[in-house]
Amino acid sequence: MSINETTNAMKKTCLLSLMIFACILSRAEITPSWKKNFDSPVAWQKVTNIGYLIVSTEKALYGINPESGETLWENAKLGSIPIESFEEVRGTQFFSITIGGQISDVIIMNPMDGKEIFNSEQEGIAAVLSKHPLSRSGKLLIVGTKKGELSLTLLMYDVNTGELLWMNEDLFKVQKSTEGKSGFGAFMANLESTAATMGNISGLTADPLEMDNETLLLAHPNYIISLNAQSGTANWKTPIESSTRAELAIVDSNPGVVYASVETEQTSQTTSSSEPTTQYYNLTYALNAKDGKEIWAKPYKVKGQLNTMIFDTRGLIVCPFMAKPFINLVDYKTGVGKWGKNGKGIKIQGALVSYEEIDGAYLITTSFDNAWNNAAEEYYLNILDVETGTLRYEKYEKLNGDLRKTELLEKGLLYVTSREINIMDVKTGINILPKPVVAAKPLDPDNYDPLIHGLPFAEDDKVLIAYSSKDKLVYAIDKIEATLKQISKTEVDFEEKENPSTVELVEDGILLISDQNIMKLDWDGNTLYKSYFPSPQVPGLKKALHIANAVRAATVATAASAYAGAFAHASVASDDQATKNLTGEVAGGFGEVAVEGFSFADAEMKNVMKRFKASSQSPDFVFILSEYEKKTYGILQVSKATGKQIELIDLGKEKEPSYEVDQVYSYIYFRTVPNEIVCYQF
Repeated sequence: MSINETTNAMKKTCLLSLMIFACILSRAEITPSWKKNFDSPVAWQKVTNIGYLIVSTEKALYGINPESGETLWENAKLGSIPIESFEEVRGTQFFSITIGGQISDVIIMNPMDGKEIFNSEQEGIAAVLSKHPLSRSGKLLIVGTKKGELSLTLLMYDVNTGELLWMNEDLFKVQKSTEGKSGFGAFMANLESTAATMGNISGLTADPLEMDNETLLLAHPNYIISLNAQSGTANWKTPIESSTRAELAIVDSNPGVVYASVETEQTSQTTSSSEPTTQYYNLTYALNAKDGKEIWAKPYKVKGQLNTMIFDTRGLIVCPFMAKPFINLVDYKTGVGKWGKNGKGIKIQGALVSYEEIDGAYLITTSFDNAWNNAAEEYYLNILDVETGTLRYEKYEKLNGDLRKTELLEKGLLYVTSREINIMDVKTGINILPKPVVAAKPLDPDNYDPLIHGLPFAEDDKVLIAYSSKDKLVYAIDKIEATLKQISKTEVDFEEKENPSTVELVEDGILLISDQNIMKLDWDGNTLYKSYFPSPQVPGLKKALHIANAVRAATVATAASAYAGAFAHASVASDDQATKNLTGEVAGGFGEVAVEGFSFADAEMKNVMKRFKASSQSPDFVFILSEYEKKTYGILQVSKATGKQIELIDLGKEKEPSYEVDQVYSYIYFRTVPNEIVCYQF
């Protein structure tokens, strides 16, 4: 199980490389695809994960067709909505708008037609605590509290129609028991049940788990619950120790059992003057899936926060999160630990962050957080032998920098950190390469800048190409032979003392890109071209660039997960074997970056497929924002093949441009004047 970084996600999804500033020597202005005028000034515009443009004005909220600029829908009730109120609903094509102050109303909308899927005011919901997409069934679960009620309400919606399928208002209510009591006794019983019900007003501590089409598992701070997914009625509800987070799992090798690992907190104070301290514990329950009864005599309990469970065929490996945790192999049938003295487990250096199976053992990566040692976060590698409950290396292999990814090769483990790249022999724990590829070391550790001290790389199945900011050289690591080769013949000397922040592999060589420079090498290290565009010294433009880059990094990972989840859902839902094979394969291609399920409506699958195909075509250009004439600015298209300008979008004298970029379709939406948006497509 590998850790994948944003750079790898970028390569897998083949999205746009980077926006950089530049000056333009010639002017070839592109014709707008469309222009759109609104009745009032535009406040903001956003591109949703499947490509619809949402525009907010003083008078209304609009959905715009990105291809034509046609108004798909208009909602006059949602004028003057601040951009902070807009949020895409994780795992769906929908977005939500939050209105109000301390107790806010929430509206969930479909960007395709503007239809309200959920309106908290209309449903009588005072507060929405959480929203959970269900990828297997294509449904959306809302958890909230009803107005005037002191309990949680669950609401289930169909993502295709927006229809409310069922509502459960009684699941977390505590039944009043006043039998045989009167007067003050009955009053106290009512008071106690009311207090207990109020104590249940909390969101879920984990995303719901769909066991099958009929059964939904929920984790609440006080219960693990099995629901009938079709009706919302409870199959069973098992009390647990009060918890703050949870993880639910079912295992193919041990069917009929629900595993729930929860995190609890215990606060204590040694003296009246001392600060209270909080101790965390990780409890794991094994429950019968049919009736919720506990299978073990008691839950397995260990110090530390909730982190990772490894479901090995020989038992459940519990790995809590703390500085030096005890990990243990827990017997599936009894819940008793098997490793260490008296079954208490074995201590490891740092919390487990990744694992990968190797011949019946596990290559593990652990992390020692800077909160524990007042230093930079440290990462270590070792081999965990499941049969003996021991670590292969007496001394952990310490990594230099923050871990970005690992990949098990035939001859060793390739690992990439923020500071170095190397290959380790998994049998001995010794590094194979004659030297690591390393990044420049900041003189002041507190002033680390990834654009200056970073280690950008790109890879395919056979080779990894990386730029060393320390050596100012480009290196190639052969994944098959586990060898290192210098590619660039001389130091990469970029203008304005920049280092490449992006490395990209293209058919005829290697691209190196920074804010103001773009360079291409052939595979032998010869320079094919080197282009430099002086930076405009305009704070507003620089601010726009930094914001765009931050948004882009998040968008890349989100888009990759969206595609994987969407096609995984299509594969599960389809009855056609050919469709299952195709969509399953596509989902697998993005599986390493898919962190959660996505519930796209059937009507949107065609659109998702279209965007997937578009994202699979790597663009042969980069966007560049530039002061191409004195105090005149533009966004240009620069060819990756030649390093020269192709086309230009004129921004005029605008020093703080308001624009939104669709990474997949290469659309740029620019607000030229207060009431107008112009769309360009490269």
